[in-house]
Amino acid sequence: PALFLQYRVVAHDVDRSVTPDLLRIMRKLDSQAHPAKLMTIPLSLADTALHFSTAKVLSTDSSFGHLHHYDDFFPVLQVPITDIFSRWDIDHLLINENYVRPEELGLDRIQVKLRSGNFCLLTIVPDKDKQN
Repeated sequence: PALFLQYRVVAHDVDRSVTPDLLRIMRKLDSQAHPAKLMTIPLSLADTALHFSTAKVLSTDSSFGHLHHYDDFFPVLQVPITDIFSRWDIDHLLINENYVRPEELGLDRIQVKLRSGNFCLLTIVPDKDKQN
């Protein structure tokens, strides 16, 4: 029964499966000179990025992390997402557009790096004032 349910409910669900579209995003992440520092929305995409890319991923796989480091965004965003980008030095954001679209994030310093299916890889444009 478990295999049947996995096949029927999860395997064909593009929001919970590793699809060719998602693998295309992972290849794009790995095509950079330096490993990406990646945040994902929803957080469940972090597992895929950890397994299928060389990106440094903001993840909640650690119980210690849940208790001490992720209050800002787990289980829901508590602060502006730009604060999280700054705190963790995030330079890429992977979103599932079934959850949120780039324009809904209200960010002015992002560029679409790649769209593939319902996934969108965004680059966080550095703030020139903070670099100096």
